[in-house]
Amino acid sequence: MRHLPVLRMREDDHSAANRQTESLAGLALTIAILVLSLFVLRQLQYSTQLEDCIMAGRLSCGMPAPVSMPAQKRI
Repeated sequence: MRHLPVLRMREDDHSAANRQTESLAGLALTIAILVLSLFVLRQLQYSTQLEDCIMAGRLSCGMPAPVSMPAQKRI
């Protein structure tokens, strides 16, 4: 019966380590869900802007504006 406190201490250490591991896993899952949510939100925002542009009757929706180049001199 003298070894009982030592065993209890080791069980507490394992329990604390398991709790810490579970907490870190929960934090990682929360961060992953947050990143995924931000990605989906940006995609929905882009889709909404594209749809608004198309409904306004514009032809160059979602494309970069044409760049005007200066005329070159012919030799």
